[in-house]
Amino acid sequence: DHLLEQGGSAYDPVLYDFINDVRSEQQAEIRRMDAGLAGLSQDPRNGLSPAFRDAGEAISNLDLVASLPKPPGFFDTENPAGLPPEVSSEDSDDANESEEA
Repeated sequence: DHLLEQGGSAYDPVLYDFINDVRSEQQAEIRRMDAGLAGLSQDPRNGLSPAFRDAGEAISNLDLVASLPKPPGFFDTENPAGLPPEVSSEDSDDANESEEA
């Protein structure tokens, strides 16, 4: 990324090919290392598939009796992650003034 930010570097085809080769080889090596590390872990949660509604599950020494989705209306459809609302700079200035008082 640093090399591509330099002026004129994208016009050099040899440098551009080199950068792309290094990037793809590093990404492949990182994937291989992640797979190797995943095989070393004894944690059953390792390698579970991420998802919002159908995430992977792991259970140990228990029997899964039932798994029910959240009922409708249990979460805000506009904010399914339940993140707190962003505070505008005007609101934070008002809060600072009230704390000082």
